[in-house]
Amino acid sequence: MAYPEGTDNPILQKRILRASSFLECLDSTTPLELQVKQFTKQHPEMGSKDRKVFQDLVYGTLRLRHAFEHLSWKEACEHAHSIWNSENPQEAWKNSPWSERPLFPMDVTNSIPESEWKAGFFSPRKVFVRQMQAGKFGFAAWLEKEGVLEKVEGKTLTLKKPKAMENAPGWAPGRFEVMDLAVQTWSEDLPKLENGQKVLDACCASGGKSLLLLEANPNIELTATDVRENILRSYRGRLGNHTRNIEIFAKNWEEENPLPTKFDFILADVPCSGSGTWLRSPQHLSDFTAEQLQEHAERQKRIVTNLSKHLEKNGKLMYVTCSIFEEENEKMVDFMEKSLGLSPIWQNYYWKWNEGGDSIFCALME
Repeated sequence: MAYPEGTDNPILQKRILRASSFLECLDSTTPLELQVKQFTKQHPEMGSKDRKVFQDLVYGTLRLRHAFEHLSWKEACEHAHSIWNSENPQEAWKNSPWSERPLFPMDVTNSIPESEWKAGFFSPRKVFVRQMQAGKFGFAAWLEKEGVLEKVEGKTLTLKKPKAMENAPGWAPGRFEVMDLAVQTWSEDLPKLENGQKVLDACCASGGKSLLLLEANPNIELTATDVRENILRSYRGRLGNHTRNIEIFAKNWEEENPLPTKFDFILADVPCSGSGTWLRSPQHLSDFTAEQLQEHAERQKRIVTNLSKHLEKNGKLMYVTCSIFEEENEKMVDFMEKSLGLSPIWQNYYWKWNEGGDSIFCALME
């Protein structure tokens, strides 16, 4: 039997079999990170090297799975290992027999050149932390001592790899927040709002963007909603660390159930495909369909239609996704302009794949 280059080692073959068996039973409804943690916990015989190789095999294979869809999971693991463990994975991919196969299930936006997003596709993922409170707390020094700190730029700490930080010197909820680079960069373009203006974070999730809104505009009157009660519990805990007085309640913005309040500024970080984050959650590269994309777009239209009715005169709506599909981004801007009477002020992709982060899209409408 001929193995791909570098995969004929018996120990590696055992690891490949373990990873391929795991991938065959993957649950598309459960976060990949959680499934990997559960698997390694159930196999205490795996040493640190086994766990590292297992995780690399799982994530690396899933990143390339769409191109490898005709291969068995074992074959896909072997070829993925050969590519990702080469000196230059992008060049290895270009020189492989699979290079003409699509890496994504459908075309990504034309706003990001193909050469650029493909280069970012093969970049290693990193961890980003934002310092929310001014001061020297010893946290960055500890990260540097542990060998995981790559750099500090302004409020952003870049880590080369994940690291348990909860018990680190200087770490405290509300003082530091794990927050992707794309989101931190997006926050630099948040508009300056007047004190006392009414602001709605319509799909607030666990509160990362609310934190950045309040960092830029500490004296706004903030209302936060989400359709998921469980995520609102996380939001309350996270924002509670910042001692904010925020009105928080469950609300499904797909339904026509108006509130008595109108808002000067609405943040609509709408549910989407999440394709801008698929390098961190690569299982979706093989199971996402065009039908699902259309369902997302229709859902987004219902949400922004209902939200637009809650804008004050001269109010602004900021539309955000973590998608790199035109259907959810540029075409949604066209819909809001033609169907809702909103005018685009600006729109932009915060593209951080090549720096180890995610990608988000944002459009400011009025």
